[in-house]
Amino acid sequence: MDTKSSLALIATTFPLISLDEITREGGALVFEQICEKLKADGYSGLDISVQQILALGKSVFAGILSRTRLKFIAKCYSSGGGCPTGISSCLSNASITHPPQGRSVDEHIAVFGAQVREIATCSELREYLITISGQSGRDYFTDAEVDLYIEAATKMATEFGVTIQHETHRHRILFNPWTARDTVKRRPDLNILADLSHYCVVCEAPCDDPDLNEAIDTLIPRVTHIHARVGYAEGPQVPDVTDPRWQKEIDGHVKWWKSAMKSMRSRGIPLITVTPEFLPHPYAPPQATSKEDISRCNSIIAQIVKVAYEESLKE
Repeated sequence: MDTKSSLALIATTFPLISLDEITREGGALVFEQICEKLKADGYSGLDISVQQILALGKSVFAGILSRTRLKFIAKCYSSGGGCPTGISSCLSNASITHPPQGRSVDEHIAVFGAQVREIATCSELREYLITISGQSGRDYFTDAEVDLYIEAATKMATEFGVTIQHETHRHRILFNPWTARDTVKRRPDLNILADLSHYCVVCEAPCDDPDLNEAIDTLIPRVTHIHARVGYAEGPQVPDVTDPRWQKEIDGHVKWWKSAMKSMRSRGIPLITVTPEFLPHPYAPPQATSKEDISRCNSIIAQIVKVAYEESLKE
């Protein structure tokens, strides 16, 4: 079914305000001012970690969303620096706070699940929630462990009445396109957050590599959200999206984004959500890491996404 759809640009909050800035006196006011500017710039929502939400306070965050008329995607991490460590209210087991490499699938599920529960059970936030995304598991998981993780996430989604999508991110369960392809075949309940820039560097392949494209084609029918960052064979983010030397990479990613947009529309998804994602160092060169530089690059990507969406409607 091909349905009428609309494009919603979702802003990543990660490069705009640090956890330290949020928790300082007056941090919530600064965050709200950022949100007001994002709304004025045409964004419909925020791509924000549970860590940042809990640092603000759920009630405070809900109030900001109400006043700025923004929605949000809640990003949950099963391990790593994005976990809300030290925030005991998020954790069902105080001993599980920050799983390093080598921790079990059960611990990853527990940490992820605690964050999902924190958001999904908050009545103040539910009306603003678009979906929950996951940097899920680890790349060393066996197929059986990957299936266990996805099954657990699906049960959470059913229990709480939310949708959960898993990101194609290095270090995680969907870290390479062939692992993801095989997982899609086994798991009909897998929703994908497509950040395909990671696959360029994981595979050390250009966007026109036929093997890479064959694998990505099998993932497109499961994509429910896009992280619009442009990668290349030696890195997950081109240094400058305005440099014509990277036009081939930009064109290759736009082709993937358009395919995903068309697929989402054909599946009856009315709101096509895309996060322009140009991140600071170490993704970007050290000399291009000011918040102004990052915002400028994300604004450029947002315009590229808008054009890609309009073109996808005609194809």
